[in-house]
Amino acid sequence: MVFQMSKCRFFWLLAVCFLAATSNRLFGQMLYVGNNGESTISAYVIDQDSGLLTEVMPRVATPGIPSSVAIHPSGQFVYVTNGGSPATGGPTLAAFSIDPNTGALTLLSSTPLQPGSGPQGAAIDPAGKFVFVAHNGANNVSVFSIDPSTGALTPAPGSPFPTPQNPNKVVVHPNGQFVYVSAPGAGQIAGFNLGADGSLTAAAGSPVPARNGLFWMAMDPAGKFLFAAERQDPGVLVYSVDGATGALTQVAGSPFPLPPGSGPSGVAVDPAGKFLYVSTAFSGGVTVFSIDATGALTQLPRGPATPFVPGAFDAILEPSGKFLYVPGQGINAVWAFAIDTNSGALTSLGPPFPAGVGPTRGASILLSPPIIPPISADRAVNAFSVAPPGMPNAGVAQGSLLGISGKNIGPAVEVQSPTSLSDFPLLFELGGASIQIQSGDVTTQVIMRDVSNNQVAGIVPSTTPLGPATVTVTNKGRTTAPLPITIVPTSAGLETRNSAGSGPARKAWNATPDTVLNLDTAVNPNLPVNALNLPAQPGQRMIIRATGLGAVTFDETQALTAELNVPVDVIVGNKLATVITELRLIGVDYLLIQLPNDAPQGCYVPLAIRAGGVTSNVATISISSTGGSCSDATGLAASDIDAAQKSGGISMGTIVIGHLEVGPLGPSDFANGIFARADFNSLLSAFSPGNNGAGIRQGFPTPPLGSCVVTPGVPTRSDNPFDTPSDQIPLFYLNAGPALNLNGPPGTVQLPVPNYSFNPDGDPITPGDYTVDNGNGSPAVGQFKAAITLPPPLSWTNQDGLTSQDRTQDLTVTWRGGLADKEFVMIVGLSANQATAGFLCTEQVSAGRFTVPAWVLSSLPASGTLMQGNQTFPTGLLGVGTAPFSSVGRFAATGLDFGVLTYEQATINLVAYQ
Repeated sequence: MVFQMSKCRFFWLLAVCFLAATSNRLFGQMLYVGNNGESTISAYVIDQDSGLLTEVMPRVATPGIPSSVAIHPSGQFVYVTNGGSPATGGPTLAAFSIDPNTGALTLLSSTPLQPGSGPQGAAIDPAGKFVFVAHNGANNVSVFSIDPSTGALTPAPGSPFPTPQNPNKVVVHPNGQFVYVSAPGAGQIAGFNLGADGSLTAAAGSPVPARNGLFWMAMDPAGKFLFAAERQDPGVLVYSVDGATGALTQVAGSPFPLPPGSGPSGVAVDPAGKFLYVSTAFSGGVTVFSIDATGALTQLPRGPATPFVPGAFDAILEPSGKFLYVPGQGINAVWAFAIDTNSGALTSLGPPFPAGVGPTRGASILLSPPIIPPISADRAVNAFSVAPPGMPNAGVAQGSLLGISGKNIGPAVEVQSPTSLSDFPLLFELGGASIQIQSGDVTTQVIMRDVSNNQVAGIVPSTTPLGPATVTVTNKGRTTAPLPITIVPTSAGLETRNSAGSGPARKAWNATPDTVLNLDTAVNPNLPVNALNLPAQPGQRMIIRATGLGAVTFDETQALTAELNVPVDVIVGNKLATVITELRLIGVDYLLIQLPNDAPQGCYVPLAIRAGGVTSNVATISISSTGGSCSDATGLAASDIDAAQKSGGISMGTIVIGHLEVGPLGPSDFANGIFARADFNSLLSAFSPGNNGAGIRQGFPTPPLGSCVVTPGVPTRSDNPFDTPSDQIPLFYLNAGPALNLNGPPGTVQLPVPNYSFNPDGDPITPGDYTVDNGNGSPAVGQFKAAITLPPPLSWTNQDGLTSQDRTQDLTVTWRGGLADKEFVMIVGLSANQATAGFLCTEQVSAGRFTVPAWVLSSLPASGTLMQGNQTFPTGLLGVGTAPFSSVGRFAATGLDFGVLTYEQATINLVAYQ
């Protein structure tokens, strides 16, 4: 219940209201993050118990490219600086009011203002009287007085005030008497006395020397120390602050070093002044320091539960000091961490929370009364295949596991059932959450399996009526809006390690010749789990996990198992495995199979189930006859995987150049480099490491020659019907230097940090010799020079006859040319309508032809149409091209375990899949 001051009717309510008005501990909380890639602000409600975020949608547009966010201490207003040119709405300073019930933002009619060029950091004094804006392009700082009732801004007398070169970050002393501005262009920090009217005059000893690249600053809550992070020579400068004069004195031992090449991108101090948190853009992490009584810093060990944050940018402390939030520009999301207030250690709160494009500097505020995070469900799918509506396998079968994602649909801490076979019967409510399926007038309660804040899963009872239905989630008395769903007799899904329906299978066990499948085996197989370092051998038995083979006749709330007798094909590569036993246990289908004796070998051998005329998602397993780690001619060798297991991870550098001819849409050329480290567990979940980057293979595991994989499908965006899934695993991004230098027939171009990408507008990527180097390198990646020859493209000989395709029929493509000893052929297809999915097949150059099986094509949605100008095009693609084996362009560099310069070139038709 929410108590307002105006509703204090009784004595005890009066006491509650009085405490709420006088206490420093507030109850509601918000986080605001600017998205500079799309000119919006993301607003999140913070759950004060768990730290989990719920985004308030829609995102609010900003007049320009947001560069910083400041929140008024009253919690009524947000001020956002925006860069860009007048054509893009900038440069501006915009003010927004905060809706006290939802946290949503509304632009004040009195803004935006045009304060000056290059607005960067913004800050507000503790009393909420002034907002300060540093202007990187004008070498000054503007000051505006704030109307406390309306949030309107008025320039302070004498504003703007000059600063040293390229001011960036603004920090106001907690006593409200001093303002500090970092000036990275001058390598200085300027201190100012703050007058009662907002005027600024130089503080004692200002400016003080710092170092070049000094962007980020923070002050401890007591105002004793100022911390400044330097980017070019990574370290943290610490200054003691004279509370009477504002003078800064560098602390003994300062600067305190950061990891080489880390690229600090944000600093924050906890409310107790005990710990300093520094986010690092290039190394994608958060470095934690303890702060002693003199201000000296001691770096603390990185906790094992702290993930890497690709493109980390800023460090935002929730004001109570319990949680830290780090925007990740590399993944367009915000990572959340719980803080151990005794040790300062960080623990990840799980997967990152989606943001807009390019999340950047933000701010957090505590509000009262509390804002209740809204409850919503956004997807209801087969829990293993996660096939979205529009995919041929999107139906959810009777007796299968239903997975629902959303916001605040379950408890903050995950609850699973059962934990043992004695925990039966299964329940229709778990952790306060339940799922209901409405089929006409019939309501069916789902049998609950797993519940957490943003995901719930349960068994669809076998008695659920077939056909269209809706599904809702109820959590602690609140119910989501209904989602459409279709209940079908059969729709299989395979569980994968990335929980996205693609890549390596999760819990696929390598069995022995005498393995039988029964209750004990299914509950505790006690068998090695198939993985890159633990492949199966051709002809070996395996146990795989699926869900969705259809209804059963027993009571699914009880601890019962049943052998199934469902006609099912298990496809391994393009061959059929032998199905020995099928068993149902708690909504999961276990299949004991025997691999073909001639099963293809490799790290990413496709695995699929076809039952009831529907093909599952395509997972992968590892197969090798050697008894050691798997090996791929198109990716990592067995020695690479063995080395990664020994060291605990692998550092990879992949550079891709490409030329694609896309029918009437014309050529698409690209160059892209990714340098990153993955720990060994992440490597086991990834697909096709070493082939990441731009181009055809980005969204696929690369299968062995002669086989095909299919993406699980994604909901189609209206602005890009050719969206495909990508391989999202935690990566520690490496700084390989300020730029990559690409030399070849088009000339010399640079691929700048941090994305190392280039899309040529002029000369295309043409056949010839190419080299790539990283100049002097960096501390993380030493100097290298890689070389490769882009040969003439092969000829797709039956291209003209392939403009439409029946998805129930095989499809044959033919070609000539290519380099049999250096290249392999890629056959790629894509189809988009309500959902988008694609396939990738590979074959030897010398084969000259390949037939894409009908089971692959039937896994795609039927194509839609796309209008461009006055022309209508089908939203389907079919292409044939080549890429080199990974040994061809492999290079070595200090700091890398695997480096490769590769290419892709292909001819692509627009095709209607019917």
